[in-house]
Amino acid sequence: MTIANSIVDPKFVILENYEKIVTNDFDYQSEEKLESVLVQDLAALGYEVLTDVKNPNALRANLRKQIERLNNYHFTDDDWDDFLKHYIDKQDDTPVAKAKIIHNELVFDLKFRDGDLKNIYILDKEDLSRNHLQVIRQFKNGHNRYDVTILVNGLPLVQIELKKRGASIQEAFNQMARYANESFNMDSSLFKYLQVFIISNGTDTRYFANTSIVQSSGSTAVKNSFDFTINWAQYDNTLIQDLKDFTATFLQPHTLLSVITKYSVLDSRDVLLLLRPYQIAATERIIDRIQTIDRENQWGTVKKGGFIWHTTGSGKTLTSFKAACLAKDLECVDKVVFVVDRKDLDHQTLIEYKRFDETSVIGSNSTNALRNNLENNDNKIVVTTIQKLNHLIKQADNLEIYQRKVVFIFDECHRSQFGEAQRNINHKFKNFCQFGFTGTPIFEENSFKDSATTNSVFGDILHSYVITDAIRDKKVLTFKVDYHNVYKAAKNQENIRDEDKLADKATRQMLLHPERIKAIAKFMLEIYGQKTHRSSTNSTGFNAMFAVDSVEAAKKYYETFKQLQAGAAHPLRIATIFSYAANERPSAIGEIADETLEMNTSKLSGTSKEFLKNAIRDYNNYFNTAFDIDQAEGFQNYYRDLSSKVKERQIDLLIVVGMFLTGFDAPRLNTLFVDKNLSYHGLIQAFSRTNRIYDATKSCGNVVCFRNLEEATVQALKLFANHKSFKGSIDDILTPSLDKIIFGYEDNEGNRVIGLNEASQAVLESKSKSDSNTFSPEEFKEFKKNLHTYLDLRNRARNYYEFNLLEEQNTLQHQLNSTAFGTPEYQQILERSNEVAQKAVDLGFDLTPFKDTKILTPKERQDLQSIYLHNSNEYNKNPILSQDQEEDCEVTFEIEFLKTQDITIDYICQLLFEEKESGRDKQEIKETVSSIVNSSLEYHPKTELISDFIEQGELKDQDSPEEIFKSLQVFADHVCTQEIHTLIQEEQLKPDEAKEYIERSLSRGYAEYNGDELSNIIPRTQNPLTGNPTQKKKSVWQKIQVFVDKFKGLASGIW
Repeated sequence: MTIANSIVDPKFVILENYEKIVTNDFDYQSEEKLESVLVQDLAALGYEVLTDVKNPNALRANLRKQIERLNNYHFTDDDWDDFLKHYIDKQDDTPVAKAKIIHNELVFDLKFRDGDLKNIYILDKEDLSRNHLQVIRQFKNGHNRYDVTILVNGLPLVQIELKKRGASIQEAFNQMARYANESFNMDSSLFKYLQVFIISNGTDTRYFANTSIVQSSGSTAVKNSFDFTINWAQYDNTLIQDLKDFTATFLQPHTLLSVITKYSVLDSRDVLLLLRPYQIAATERIIDRIQTIDRENQWGTVKKGGFIWHTTGSGKTLTSFKAACLAKDLECVDKVVFVVDRKDLDHQTLIEYKRFDETSVIGSNSTNALRNNLENNDNKIVVTTIQKLNHLIKQADNLEIYQRKVVFIFDECHRSQFGEAQRNINHKFKNFCQFGFTGTPIFEENSFKDSATTNSVFGDILHSYVITDAIRDKKVLTFKVDYHNVYKAAKNQENIRDEDKLADKATRQMLLHPERIKAIAKFMLEIYGQKTHRSSTNSTGFNAMFAVDSVEAAKKYYETFKQLQAGAAHPLRIATIFSYAANERPSAIGEIADETLEMNTSKLSGTSKEFLKNAIRDYNNYFNTAFDIDQAEGFQNYYRDLSSKVKERQIDLLIVVGMFLTGFDAPRLNTLFVDKNLSYHGLIQAFSRTNRIYDATKSCGNVVCFRNLEEATVQALKLFANHKSFKGSIDDILTPSLDKIIFGYEDNEGNRVIGLNEASQAVLESKSKSDSNTFSPEEFKEFKKNLHTYLDLRNRARNYYEFNLLEEQNTLQHQLNSTAFGTPEYQQILERSNEVAQKAVDLGFDLTPFKDTKILTPKERQDLQSIYLHNSNEYNKNPILSQDQEEDCEVTFEIEFLKTQDITIDYICQLLFEEKESGRDKQEIKETVSSIVNSSLEYHPKTELISDFIEQGELKDQDSPEEIFKSLQVFADHVCTQEIHTLIQEEQLKPDEAKEYIERSLSRGYAEYNGDELSNIIPRTQNPLTGNPTQKKKSVWQKIQVFVDKFKGLASGIW
């Protein structure tokens, strides 16, 4: 069958309507068959199929032809060699340097040997039809062979990797990552120009930017970059996943070239960002609306703009930036003004915009600066606050900008934009249009009677991408919402929703009663570690925010937490922030009264200001800072530093009243505690602080409510899931119940979802297939699959407080079964078991349905981790099996889960000290400690080192865990020195360069593979341009990484 080549909308890249291709040959397709059909379909779209380009020399020869065609110029051989060597294929260029050529340069000013001067283009962004697309297959580069490559004017810009139908698409992703590690970035490789990667198993097809592949270093994987792969979609967000349909739409020449040249951003961090379909759709509709307004001379007409409804966490800043950039390039637009409604957002947005483009954007730190920026023609994009803009309009009557064609783009288009400022803009600016972005529009349902709605101010919805879309696409997480009444006397008051009744003096006294505050604070401290997935040493996990309804409440909670944590070994690091908020009527039901940085703290009452100063004094003591709200910019500086430290998880719990509940992104924050009434916009905004994607261990956003917000939550989720056309279920937005997670269930499509009970049995069964705990490749693959399922489900179950009680109860029961009846130890365990059971009763948890659940004990989990790490290390020693490991889609997830359960060197030294003090012999100590260390992701590679340390009798003279650590360091230094010299001799490395490289590797915790650093330690005689230099480099890298894993954190210095 031939693919239709007419599926193109002349106006839009994102199609309004698309009818999927129906075919009968999808029952089974091998990888080879998929590849053949893809190439045929590309040929039908107008791509030139090259059958003779299979190696780098042929690729360069074709590149010359295409560059000559594009520029209508014939190179001499000498000029071409110069151009290739000094411009287009510089040997020391990195993929980032190539990306900068594609996105920033595109044209080279050349002086040829005969003195002729000429501009040489490699890509035509203005007339996309002048670019020539070709396709090659099975290109051989080094020891890798690539499936399908798309050339644009001879340059490989798009790489496609395929897996047979039914195979995991992540295997294709991991294979692409391996290519990036091994051969895409080889010296003199034109594949450094790759911008877009495409992976497919036939039924699921995704694209992503070249910088989305985050390399794993050593045995510890970094954040799972597979999260950044993107499905193509229609205007209504219907996914286009099948390879046939993806080819017919995304790989249309005009569409593909538009994504590469127009809908991508290379930011200041050298990260390439490809816009998602909904971001492109929104941008296109804004630009089209501006052009329509100009064509029909509708400038200055109210409601001739529109708004974008994209849920929180979907990347509205990038979308608005791209819309602003494309708008500023329109001949009919004189100025683009991006408007935020708080000074803190002004600062954040300016930073984000300058990250995307440092030259086109300017901020305005005062009303006078804003005036100058609006009158100045140099910068067409101006970022400002609504307050500064309104002040300027009221001050200046006759500015030239009032007569010019201005596009306003409003971030979060409600709140202050609905009031005086909006009326002033309409009155003063004669030729403007405006567009708004929001994740929570104001509809009639959540607006006051006769009040403005988002539609009445900004016009029609131009595009929507709601929370159910984002959850489906795994761009945000579901919510796990708990409602707790921990102080029974206040239950009635916690149910009150009416604001007037809440203001009643008796109600306020009950809600702020010291005993209620204390009960909630104690409960929060108790469940904090479980909700945030903190380890006992706080080395892993997330942090939390606590939203309260007043400064008085913030003060009481802050002081209560200090009292409760006095003398604690590992107290939570708690901070707070608030400022004066004008007592204005909100513009919509549920709107959070934003405290604003435009207001200074001098307006706070004396007691409130004194409390804030004391809290900041505590903060200064924590971090050795010197913030002072009495100084100019002191409060703003505190705000910005606090914001950074919350994002970095240096603050454990942040107590807020209104600030930080909107517009604040912190992916490492996963829990919101709530003791204030929320509804509609305010509820979704506050809840959404928790559900940003981070890694596999962050499975949902946790919300713990101490007010009865259940009805308000359902109302808000229904409204903002899709307003009147909502077709989904609230269950799509909230996490499944614990009984579903444990026992399994059928999803909306009728598919069986396995439960934790079944997963526990499965992983134990796969473990039992080997008595020696060493598996065949197929057995290990099955074991990993079952282990991943178990770890994933347990990680999800840990968000439920009752599951943690269930696990503890199970562990205590095993301890009772192995402890002599009637002994003091038995009695102590029994008392704790009774406490856990009573706690479940007090909180209303019925654990009886789970009494027959298979819950793995800590010892069983340690054994599973030890087996996984042992087999992984064995396979990593075998290059062929190691490659299979790298491409296995479960590995990254397992590593992330195991990291959350890791131990520390302090714990190990404490254990060694306790074992020594107990009088046990060396063999007993080795067995006990090795069983713990073997199950640790971080310390498993150090098992032999620690065992040798014990064997040589190094413990006997140590009188504390601290002395044991120092002795272990000395021992590690000695062994490290010996092994490094052996490694250099065996691999015949350059001694000085190798020592420097390894020392840097130990310092940073991993051996760097990419770049020249590793290549420079291998003598040139072993690294020729022919032969197998890649294999030698990889072999050396693997051995050094094993060395680093063994000694990092212990060896303090080698030479």
